[in-house]
Order: sequence, then C-alpha cells, then structure tokens
Amino acid sequence: MLRWGLLLVKVKRPALAEAPHRVTRAEAAALVAQPGRHYVELTAQPDLHRRIYATGIQRPLYTSRAPTENRTLEPSDAESGHWDDLLGTLVTLRAPLDTPQLSLQTVVEQEPKNKVLSERLLAPLQGTNQRVWVLSALFHGDGAVSFATAGHYQGRLTLLDDLDQNNQHPPLRHEVADIREFLQEKTGRSLPAHAYLILTAPGPPANHWYCPLAESQNLFVLLNGEAERSLSGTMRGILESAESSLYRDFERLLGAPLPPRIGILTSQTAATYHQRNSATISDLLMLGSIATALGAVLIGIRRRHR
Repeated sequence: MLRWGLLLVKVKRPALAEAPHRVTRAEAAALVAQPGRHYVELTAQPDLHRRIYATGIQRPLYTSRAPTENRTLEPSDAESGHWDDLLGTLVTLRAPLDTPQLSLQTVVEQEPKNKVLSERLLAPLQGTNQRVWVLSALFHGDGAVSFATAGHYQGRLTLLDDLDQNNQHPPLRHEVADIREFLQEKTGRSLPAHAYLILTAPGPPANHWYCPLAESQNLFVLLNGEAERSLSGTMRGILESAESSLYRDFERLLGAPLPPRIGILTSQTAATYHQRNSATISDLLMLGSIATALGAVLIGIRRRHR
C-alpha cells in the first residue's frame, strides 16, 4: 500500500503558467499534435450547431442529440432500421412486455436455500417481433411485477449485442452470448441479429457537451450552460491534447476524419486546474491511507483466528 501512495504522487501533473499564453488557432492546433496541457487564450467561436453529448454508456459513447431530449417511438417501426441514428438517446415506447421474460439473477448457493443477490428482468416488447427488448433496474420483492405491468418504458436506446460493453453498476453477470444460447435452448427461437435494448436505468445524463471550433478539424471546446452563455469570441482555458481514438464517435457524428490527436479546451483557469489536481491527489492519498489501515485490521483479525 505504501508503494501505491508513492505512485500516486508521481502522477502529479506539471504546473501551468498562471497567465494564459495567447495563441492563434493554427498555433493551438500545433500544440495538440504532442501530448500535454497548456493554459491558452485564443480568438475562436465554437460551432454550436454541432454539439456532441456524452451518452453515459460505452456504445455509443457520444451522440449529437441532447441526452435529456426524450423521443416517443412506435414499436412497429423497430424493423425500419431508422433507429440506429437514435442510439444512446433517451426514448419512450408504449407497449406491454412480450414473452419470453427472463429473470437475470445473481445467486449464492447456500443451505437451506440459495440467496438471490441481485435480479433484473429482460423481456421483449409486444409488436416488435422481438427486435426491441427492455432491461429493468435492480429490483427486490414485487419489483418484477411492477416493471412487467408498467405498459411503457423509458431509457437509453442501445443494441442488445452491446449489452456486455454497456454493463451497468452493479454489473450484470449475464453475457449476451449466454442469453442467446439460453433462449435458443429453452424456446427454440433465435434472437434477431439486430435487436435493440432499452436500458431503463442508464444513470444521470451529462451536463456538458463538446463543440468543434469553427474552421478547425482538431480543436474542440467543452461547454456547459453557463460557459455557453458567457461566450464572447475570446476563449480561455486549459487546452489538453488527447488521442482521437478516445473520441471515436466524433468522426461519425461530424462526418469527417480526425487527425491522430485532438485538443479539448476546458474553460478553467490555471489556478483552478492546480487546485483540482491537488485535491485529486490528496483524495487518492487519503484513500490509500484508509486502505492501508483497513489492511492492518484485516491482517490482525486473520491472525487472531489462526
């Protein structure tokens, strides 16, 4: 545990200049060609018509539609293929559950009766020819009945085949391949190759979004409502270079290829950056200290029970 604490100190980021460095867009684009962070100021305007939002899931990571914008879909349209553009967004479907309804349980085998640690319900919606499934949040007791009889379901639209990547917390311990095999064995039917899944407990939506800077292919700004209202043509903040592969959905949403590295400009001062960086290191060191103490207690308990 002591080695862990020392390692955390080593990842402390280098200090930035307290005053921003005035750069042009071309100079900013050159800065992000190499890893690093810079406190900069430049004249630029984000393209607010091309906002990119985090979805809160892994596939897709990003969408061009606001995560709080809810769309009501018709179950009969599921086979049209037009829903792929809505992946990662909030949708509502009004339809009862169909069969088969799977109770996905995590069970501990014990005597005299097995203990169910967690349970979710997975089922298709009527009128979709099993092309739309819904996954409940964790429930206890009669939660399955309430979910099964709701008649309308709201959540993030995803692909069923991406369930393993979009696993929620606490994690679902059932993989898509196992679900397909179980259904084939028990019902004699195969899941459609391109089935949708509504995650009814997707977590809170992000309260920020990315925008590309006008006339730039590799510079983006991270905004929230307050930062967007404060736009004045001059942007100041921490410019961080990042591998574009970490933002793989940007190319699809913008319809243009990205260079190997892009720059993300966050509206904060160097002083705020340093304060947050120090707080993060302190929190992690405190966590390491607590874990060390806990380890000592556990070792002591083990020794007393030998």
